Amino acid sequence: MPNDILVSSRNLKWRYRITLFLSGGILLLTILVSFVFALHAEKINLYTEMLARGQQIQGALNKKVDLAQGHIVGMRRTVEKHLQYPNLSSDKTYAYLKKNARLAPSEAPWETLPETLQNEVGSLQINPSMKVSEKIFQRDISAVLAMLPAVVSKHKYRSIFQWSYYYDANKAWFLLFPRISRAEFLTVTGKNNMSSAIDFYFDADGTLPVVSVGPNKNPSRSHIWTPPYTDAGGKGRMVSLLAPVYLGEEYVGAVGTDVTLSILDSTFREIPPLLGRAIVVDNNHILLAESHNILIESKENVKLNMIIPSLTVDALQKMDEGKIIELENNLFITYSLTGTTWKLLIQVPQEEINMRLIGILRPFLLLAFGLFFSLFLLAWIQNRRFTQPALSLAEFVDRVSTNPNSEFPKVPRVWRHWFERVAKTAIERQNYLDVILKHASELENKVAERTIQLKEANTELKQTLTEVQTLKLQQDGDYYLMSLLIRPLVEIQYESSKVKLDFFIRQKKKFVFRNDLMDIGGDSNVCHSIKLGGKNFLIFINADSMGKSLQGAGGVLVFASVFKSIIERTKTENKTTNPKKWLLNLFLEIHKVFESFQGTMLISGIFCLLEEETGLLYYILSDHPPIVLYKDRKAKFLETNYTYPKLGLWILNNVKVKVETYRLKIGDCLILGSDGRDDISLGKDANNYPIINQDGNTFLRHVENAQGELPGIYKEILKMGEQYDDISMIRMERI
Repeated sequence: MPNDILVSSRNLKWRYRITLFLSGGILLLTILVSFVFALHAEKINLYTEMLARGQQIQGALNKKVDLAQGHIVGMRRTVEKHLQYPNLSSDKTYAYLKKNARLAPSEAPWETLPETLQNEVGSLQINPSMKVSEKIFQRDISAVLAMLPAVVSKHKYRSIFQWSYYYDANKAWFLLFPRISRAEFLTVTGKNNMSSAIDFYFDADGTLPVVSVGPNKNPSRSHIWTPPYTDAGGKGRMVSLLAPVYLGEEYVGAVGTDVTLSILDSTFREIPPLLGRAIVVDNNHILLAESHNILIESKENVKLNMIIPSLTVDALQKMDEGKIIELENNLFITYSLTGTTWKLLIQVPQEEINMRLIGILRPFLLLAFGLFFSLFLLAWIQNRRFTQPALSLAEFVDRVSTNPNSEFPKVPRVWRHWFERVAKTAIERQNYLDVILKHASELENKVAERTIQLKEANTELKQTLTEVQTLKLQQDGDYYLMSLLIRPLVEIQYESSKVKLDFFIRQKKKFVFRNDLMDIGGDSNVCHSIKLGGKNFLIFINADSMGKSLQGAGGVLVFASVFKSIIERTKTENKTTNPKKWLLNLFLEIHKVFESFQGTMLISGIFCLLEEETGLLYYILSDHPPIVLYKDRKAKFLETNYTYPKLGLWILNNVKVKVETYRLKIGDCLILGSDGRDDISLGKDANNYPIINQDGNTFLRHVENAQGELPGIYKEILKMGEQYDDISMIRMERI
């Protein structure tokens, strides 16, 4: 046995070591798993932020694109409207300009206008080699002049617009704003005569704007964005937005505006991408803008595959918009810009994603490994200072159980006291064992004697229990007999199409007779239909007899017997009786019967008489909880001016009893109930006495919560606490 105990102590040490190493491994694994989950969560957050930032950039770009599109739509609508309704245009404007530029060359008729006026109307260039119908020219120029006020305003307040212009469909003339002089125009185009210069301008580096928006190439008559180009006037890279102008089915010309691509670059400066770079490309995959400014010094168009060789045209077209796509160590997000064929592309290298995630999670890693090593150091100190001495103490306890004089192991000084106590306890235990063994033999005889005494006492207990069971059976029989006597007397007999009545009763005392669970108590509900003076009345009473169980049931028996006799007498006499007087006589007659018991039997209750046709209620309240009026889902107590003592008390003889009245409306609902509805046990106090509810207003909340239904009210009462007394209720609703 000693060897087995010693092995057990050693085994405990091995288990501790295994537990220690397993705890460390689980902690390390927990840190790693937490890191993986944190990495995944941060990655999702980062992707969400990237998508949100992309949508923000898309929205900002769409606003600037919408400015240009709104400008060109306004120009087009103004010209087409004035072409369609020429009376809206003023010929005086063109005549005034012509009058003030008499000495101007024919190919630049506004050249000699005052500078302030040229700043308002731009410059008009006419191809001298083309013949123009004066009537058509005057029609068209009048319509074009109508758009100039809006154009001037746009250029004044929106710096994104560089040029706004109108092209004649026959390439005979064009109007350009802001103004450019004839000499400047020849210099910019590099030509020495206006015919060649205008032909060069209409060619526009081969883009042929008048043709590109004309009916042959643009039958849908939509506006068109040109590929990017470098402005000959030195205003940087820009694109043109063109829209055709029609008069009915006649292609008259085209309006256009030149927008610098710096507006896209400025958007990237205002709202830079969260990571990586943002790019705007057109439908030919030519870069329009790039957030890393690689287009600043580029004079030629840069294609997308020149900066991202791994992204093919096919791959770009297959990308779902607004979603993150992984492709060859890069993440891509694409968005379309409204009203254009352009796409916003955000490219983020995977390496940049990883660096951002590591930067976010670095504090977590440092904290986690710092915590791990701190716990490791704490576990080592605990092992040396506490756990090892405790295990040694366990081993020492095993040893001294067989050898109280065993030597102490080597332990810290603070533990010596515990080892001394164990040794002292072991010696005392051994001494106690010796004493116990001495007394053990003496106890055997005493146990035998006590066993005989217990057998005799057990026999007497069985006999007593048999007698108690016999008495209990007799008592339950009495309860059963009383319930049989009461049952035919407590009647609910009424017929009415104008009143709905519901009744509910739960007596506190339960008993079992012949395997049937029954109850008995002092609460009762009675109801009868009667006629008084030829009118239909309902008499209903909620009563509570004094006493518990059999005493209360005796009161119910007396009350129900007297009530039934009065009802039968009323039905047979068929006299014309005042209802108030009839109810008062019933109340006093029942009182007289109970008074004869000289205070040993009392009863309280609510006595109600209802005239069915008018809804007039007569009632007397005798030491009973007030009537509740439930109306419009709200419950309140019916006002009562008088309340009287219990029936059977002599003091009632000295009181003048008055019958109160209340007229019920259709839908009004009355709820009567005994005091058991309020006397709910809320628990026990410090002396183990029940704590009884004293707040009668809680019943109003029960009625509202149950919407005036009696079973629901009873459930609400039981939610509050335990039933302490008999509970009975009557619900009367006028329908």
